[in-house]
Amino acid sequence: MIDNWSPAEEDIEWTKTHFDSMALGDTWSVSGALIEKTDISELTLRQYPAESAMAVDRVSKVCGEINVTFSYEDAELIEDPMEAAQQAAKEWTDPESNIPLVNFDLAHGEWSVNAVPSQNEQGESVIIDQWSVRITHPNDEGEDHEVLMTPMDYHIIAGDDLFFAWQELRVIERDEAIELADGLDNLRDGLLHRSIVLLGTNYTNGSGEEFTVPPHLRGMLMANTANLEEE
Repeated sequence: MIDNWSPAEEDIEWTKTHFDSMALGDTWSVSGALIEKTDISELTLRQYPAESAMAVDRVSKVCGEINVTFSYEDAELIEDPMEAAQQAAKEWTDPESNIPLVNFDLAHGEWSVNAVPSQNEQGESVIIDQWSVRITHPNDEGEDHEVLMTPMDYHIIAGDDLFFAWQELRVIERDEAIELADGLDNLRDGLLHRSIVLLGTNYTNGSGEEFTVPPHLRGMLMANTANLEEE
């Protein structure tokens, strides 16, 4: 179906960077297909919906360009990829306590980013951002079990509402955005009084603390729930 397609340089560079940032066992969702890093130079297709065939084929072709083995022999064809992933996530447990991760405090996941060394296509040393989400569960000693998750795994287990909420901000849904656009005065007032925030690369909260914004929220129009409650 895409025999004539070949990856551009940016496709190759992005995939290599993403692959290098994954730890063994990390999963990657591509158009609903679930792909796992199973070795230092191997990706394995675990599950896929029929409509993801083209995207999966492209990932396979890019893997061939970066000397990564792409395995798919035991992949499972699924009808609803998100539902299947969420069902599988119910079985995930903290290896230390054996507590199911769905019982952790998913509503207060702490996002963080670390600079990690990698290499570009020219073999040059580069620094890339590696994001993680810390979730916790109290133990009997009054401390916390903690687990660091990849953003994709957190999205699967926590769902859209929590994934698109951060620092007392929540994404403004399309219908809300249309209403704001239709009444520009309300949009201006919201931005002026910070009950509405358009996120860029960095965000400063009401206490003056500055944070780097997770990539999936950059460019998003957000409602500031703390300011809305004060109003």
